[in-house]
Formats: sequence, C-alpha cells, structure tokens
Amino acid sequence: MKVLFCSSEAFPFSKTGGLADMALFLPKSLKALGHDVRIITPYYKQIGKHHHEMTFLGSKTIGMGGIETIVHYYELIYQDISYIFVQNMHYFERDNLYGYQDDAERFTCFSYAILEGLKVFNFYPNILHLNDWQTGMIPYLLDEHYRHRNDDYFSIHTLLSIHNLEYQGSFDTYVARFFNTEFNYTYIHFDRVNFLKAGIERATRINTVS
Repeated sequence: MKVLFCSSEAFPFSKTGGLADMALFLPKSLKALGHDVRIITPYYKQIGKHHHEMTFLGSKTIGMGGIETIVHYYELIYQDISYIFVQNMHYFERDNLYGYQDDAERFTCFSYAILEGLKVFNFYPNILHLNDWQTGMIPYLLDEHYRHRNDDYFSIHTLLSIHNLEYQGSFDTYVARFFNTEFNYTYIHFDRVNFLKAGIERATRINTVS
C-alpha cells in the first residue's frame, strides 16, 4: 500500500505539538510493515539549515482565486523515511508555523501543492493521510478539481485524523475564493469557512488520536 502522510509539521524538522511526533513514528511503523510511506510538509524557515541534504524534485505553479504562486519540492531521507518539503518563500519563510492572518491562504496553497505534487514526484498513493484543519480542504479540492479529470487521482482515498478539535481552521467567507469553485456549503459552519468541517464532510474515513 502507498501512503502519503500530509502534515503541517513533522519531527524533527518542525514541531509545535504531538502531531509532529506522529508524523514520524506512524509512517515509520507503517514502513516496517512493508508499506511505501512518504511524508509531505511545508518547508519552513528553520528547515533551511538542512537544505544541503535535500534533492530538488521539481516545481509547480499554484493558482488560487486569481493568485498565482510557485512552489518547489525537495526530498530528504531521514531514518529511511522520505520527507518531501513544499517550499514557498512568501507563505512559509516565517518565524512561526501558525498564527498569521493569511493562514487560510497559506494552507490552501499547501493543500494544492500536495495534490499537484503527486504529478511532480510521480507518486499516486492509495491513501492520503491528512491531519487536522491545515489539510482539511484536501478531500474537497480532490473531489472538485482532480478525481474526475485525471485517472491517476480517481481511486485515491483520504483519511482525516483529528488531533485537536478545538482548532478547526475557521475563517471569514472571503477565503472561499481560494478554492476555485462555486460557493459550497460543504465548508461552511456557522457562516464561516471551516477547513476541518470540509474534511469531515468529504474524507473517505475519519479518525481521532488518543
């Protein structure tokens, strides 16, 4: 089985909480069982010190509601696990991982970068393992833009793991323009765009951590 573990943080390169630890130890356990598991995560500012250890994989242009930006993909092997880093200086070259006014835009970019990146590194997983609100829009974007337009995406399943329900990725409705679709109540919760709700609505399966 092929799994792409999608996480907004991943130990030992970026960490604010337990998600980062899971982003290493669960893929390691799955790999030990014989599965092909890779991790994809943003290339944050502090990760730059590892740049000399990385291999450049390619680039993609991401379009979000009239905004175009280029992302670059780099790979680093750590403890026999492939880490793929999504680099965009504007969105991720910052001192902190979260807490910015444009977080919705940042992690929509990350979500598109994951889906577009499958073409770059030619890895079409059986499962996209998503984690928390930062990757919650991926099932919706996969359904709306990829699944029925490209056979390589058609059979991809999504698993959304909820680590902390308190953080849902709730934003003003103007951020919906980044999704490049007509308005859809899939991602609306109490009159706001809610990334986690979109994931709960559209993911193939949902689980929580204990």
